[in-house]
Amino acid sequence: MTASLPAYTLIPLPGEGPEDVVVGPDGLIYTGLLDGRVLAVAPEDGAVREVANTGGRPLGLEATADGRLLICDSPKGLLELDLKTGALKTLVTHDRAERLIFCSNVVAAPDGNLFFTVSTMRYDIHDWKKDIVENWLPRYTGTSLAEFGAYILLTNFDNYVEWLGIVYAITLACCPALSLPCGFTASGLPVGLQMVAAPRGEAPLLAGAKVLEDILGVRGTTPIDPKAAPQ
Repeated sequence: MTASLPAYTLIPLPGEGPEDVVVGPDGLIYTGLLDGRVLAVAPEDGAVREVANTGGRPLGLEATADGRLLICDSPKGLLELDLKTGALKTLVTHDRAERLIFCSNVVAAPDGNLFFTVSTMRYDIHDWKKDIVENWLPRYTGTSLAEFGAYILLTNFDNYVEWLGIVYAITLACCPALSLPCGFTASGLPVGLQMVAAPRGEAPLLAGAKVLEDILGVRGTTPIDPKAAPQ
């Protein structure tokens, strides 16, 4: 299996903690670091440049076709970076009177609507462990939008204990992981595969996922016809 993996390149970054990685409409790779910087990486030669600094902790990212980078930041809120001008602006900071200090992930729908999750309303990224100790409440930690905006998938757990029971071992071992779409059930429900690699094994993990993705051949498919007339 190892011998059949395609060649890969490990790109070093000038900082720690790349949380999310997306490809922009310009073909560049974007990621946010622990110190608040947002970086653009050229896939051809690995050249890295800083495009913004949120002043917080960039978490989930979403690149739009019209040249925007949506950034969930803790504690800043939901931000928008114009990839052409470099202008950074704040879109959302509050839900009514409550500050959104732990925005975690965001997706953009084809109709222009934005959907984002907030992991907790009590603590920001620096004090997230306090929320685990004090509150055993349901958490939405991630979101993704199916092609054509047909449906939204949310990662939900009954409480933080359930969440930690799944991921704590992988996190403590510093192992990279990803979720790979594998197809659909007979009733049309999506099926995913969780893949985990050894510490610092991001490159072979992504390469192996690419091989499985090519074999499964489900890239770009949806379980329903989004153009079908409503019943």
